[in-house]
Amino acid sequence: MTKNPIKFKRTKFNIRGHLYYSIFFLLIQYSCSTSKCVLCEMDNKTVYNIEFKDGNTMPGGEKIMQTYFDIIPIEESGGTVKVNIVDCSEGEPYRLEPGEEMAQYVKDHMISVDSLDIKRITKTSDADIYPDAFSVRRLMIENSDLQLCERNRNAFKVELRGMLGARSFKNIPYESIPGAVADTNQFIGFGAQGTKLIFGPEIAILAPVYKFNNRNRLHIGIMSGYWPVDGGNFIPISIHPRFTFNDITSPLFGICDALYLFGDIGTAYDFSADKNKFLTTGNRFVSSFYGFGVGVDLWKTKTMDISYDIAYRHTSLALPLNNPASTEWLDCLNENGIEYSDYNKRAAGQIVIRVGVTF
Repeated sequence: MTKNPIKFKRTKFNIRGHLYYSIFFLLIQYSCSTSKCVLCEMDNKTVYNIEFKDGNTMPGGEKIMQTYFDIIPIEESGGTVKVNIVDCSEGEPYRLEPGEEMAQYVKDHMISVDSLDIKRITKTSDADIYPDAFSVRRLMIENSDLQLCERNRNAFKVELRGMLGARSFKNIPYESIPGAVADTNQFIGFGAQGTKLIFGPEIAILAPVYKFNNRNRLHIGIMSGYWPVDGGNFIPISIHPRFTFNDITSPLFGICDALYLFGDIGTAYDFSADKNKFLTTGNRFVSSFYGFGVGVDLWKTKTMDISYDIAYRHTSLALPLNNPASTEWLDCLNENGIEYSDYNKRAAGQIVIRVGVTF
C-alpha cells in the first residue's frame, strides 16, 4: 500500500450545449395599467344618490354623495361587503368618454365604504317619477356578470411545487473512484452514476419585505423539499427571494394574474447518508446549489393561484461515500491514518420546470 493514496477528484456534468446557453428569456414588459377599468365601458350619465346613516359621513362631512357611475358592492372574506363608489363631487365626469382620461378619473376618485354605513341608494328622478331605490344585495345581483378580479393575495405566501429538471442529455461516464469501471448516467435514475432527468416536491414559505407602488411586492423566505438524486435523499434548504408584479390586486382595476421573479441559494442535506453529509470537518457545507427563474400566478380562487415557473439551477451534491467500488480506496486512507473530510461531488446545471399552487 502506497503512502500517497489516490486523490479523490470531483466529477462534473458538462452542460455546454445550446439548451443551457439559452436558458430562458424574461418577459420584458408586464402591463398593469389603468386602461383596464371595469366601470369605464359603462354608462356614466345616470345619477345615483348615496345617503349615509347618522354618524357616518364622508371626509368632507357630506351625508349624501352623488355619482354618475355604477355602484359596485364586493363581498370580502368574513362576509363584509365593501361598496365601491366613484365620488363625482369634483369635475364633470359625465362629459368623459371611455378611455385613459375616464379610467384615471375613476381610479383617482374611487372610495370604498362598508355597506352597513349606507342608509339608502336611489336614482335621481323628475317630479313625476318616484326615485328608484336600490339595496346593496340588489346591486350585487345586478352586477354579478361583471368581470371583476376576485383574487385577494395574502402578504404571507406559501408555495407548493412539483419540480421536473433536465440535465445534459449526453452519455457522460462516471467513475466512483479513479480506475473503477465507468458507468453512464441514466435517463431517469437515483444512483450515484447520475441521471438526465430529476424530480421532486418543493415548498416555500415567504414573508413580505417591501411593496412598490401599492401593487408589486418583494418577499424573502425559505425553500425546502425532497430530491432523490445522485445516490442520496436530499433535503434542500435555501434562501428564497421573490418579486411579484401585480401582487396587490384591485377588483376594479388591472388584472388578477401575476408575473414573478425568484431565486435560490442554499445547501442540501442527505438524510440517508451513513455519515454526516451536511458539514465538512472545516465546517463548510458539503452540498450547495443556486438558481433563478421566472413564473406566473394564474388566479383560480380568491385565495389560490395555479403557478408555473421555469428556472436555471446549478447543484453541487455530495456522492455516496460507501460505494462498494471504493472499498480499497477508503481502506487505503484508514491504513495511512488520513481522515476523509470531504466528499466527491457532482456539479450539474439544469433547466427546471415547476408546477403547483400559491396561497
